[in-house]
Amino acid sequence: MKKAKVTAKEIEDDPLAEDLTGYLSTLKWRKSHFKFAPKDATMTIRMSKSLVDLVKKVAKKKGVKYNRMVRDVIADYVVKAA
Repeated sequence: MKKAKVTAKEIEDDPLAEDLTGYLSTLKWRKSHFKFAPKDATMTIRMSKSLVDLVKKVAKKKGVKYNRMVRDVIADYVVKAA
């Protein structure tokens, strides 16, 4: 793919005019299934404290809230199983 040449003036006027592919990293990208759907239902589950602590530890390591991580894990499983 041929890169378009951008002048300094164009960059000054519009910082997004230059090629930004060097700034993108797919290392932290995740699949998104239901994140944009409204969360209008509640589900309560019981699990051991040790499992909850492990879920929180993994979520913190990944940099996400543990509720979101649980929702993502369930969504991934259900989508694959369907």
